[in-house]
Amino acid sequence: MMNNCKISVLMTVYNGELYLGEAIDSILSQTFGDFEFIIVNDGSTDATSKILDSYTDKRIRRVDNTENMKLVYSLNRGLSLCNGKYIVRMDADDIALPERLQVQFDFMESCPEVGICGSYVKSFCEETKKTKLLVFPTDDSWIRAFAFFQSPFIHPSVILRREILINNNLSYPNYYRAEDYALWTEMLKYTKGANIPHVLLDYRKHKASESALGEKQKTIMNETIGKIEAEYIADYGFYFDSEELLVYAQFVNRSIRYNPTARNQRVVTDILQRLLEHLKKRNKSFSKKVKRYLSEICFYRFFIYRKFPVTLFLLNLYIRGALVYSEKMLKRKTNE
Repeated sequence: MMNNCKISVLMTVYNGELYLGEAIDSILSQTFGDFEFIIVNDGSTDATSKILDSYTDKRIRRVDNTENMKLVYSLNRGLSLCNGKYIVRMDADDIALPERLQVQFDFMESCPEVGICGSYVKSFCEETKKTKLLVFPTDDSWIRAFAFFQSPFIHPSVILRREILINNNLSYPNYYRAEDYALWTEMLKYTKGANIPHVLLDYRKHKASESALGEKQKTIMNETIGKIEAEYIADYGFYFDSEELLVYAQFVNRSIRYNPTARNQRVVTDILQRLLEHLKKRNKSFSKKVKRYLSEICFYRFFIYRKFPVTLFLLNLYIRGALVYSEKMLKRKTNE
């Protein structure tokens, strides 16, 4: 046990034999060495246990669930074992760049007001050989605006200030496939967020990943995300009824199919106008940030259907979103 280590790296794994060794090696070969590596084996039935047996590095602290208890239980069990000043999340199928821990540690030490920090990541798929740079807002106010629509951090890229969790009795809530998003919105009540504008993680996409879901699981996950969004937006004094939440969630969540009928457009226009007007009265600058992200969503929604919005409000958002999207693609190409 390392009671005074700077960082606790937390990984959970269930039947991860294909990529586990590569993920573990990427942590053990970090340029920053003052860490403990907590690995929760969640009742794996493949060769995961044998792979873990092969590692003798003293920084590894392995715990085994006697049966498959699922992700949230395993994450919280791991959190309870962390001793570091900071907690770094890592997935069993991703690859941390060698300097990841050092860069994130230095950033957190220099920014004591920040309690949660992610980074840009490079998404890659071995089946298709495609790669993609995933960029997230870096400034706290932009992160808070982004969180109106989706998680502002890639889960396995984050580093957390452990005292924020302890002082506010926070852990991963039992929210299906969105436990990270729910935790981030809670943490942002007590601390600031940031994303480091450099790739520190190679984020694997594959058929067996947590992201590969059936329609039933997607429906449950989307309902959960809608609940998180409603709870988060309520902190800003705006409340949805059940029908409004459904309309809002269907429009802003890209994984949900949206039917752009004229009636649906008029209904969502009314809801979004009231939301932005409410935010404008509270904080004009923040309202503009929310509107910017909303414009990107609007452009995406109608572009994939090759249609133009029928309401002037949505049309204005669409045009602005097209400009924002073009700027982002140009910046992404430059970074790549």
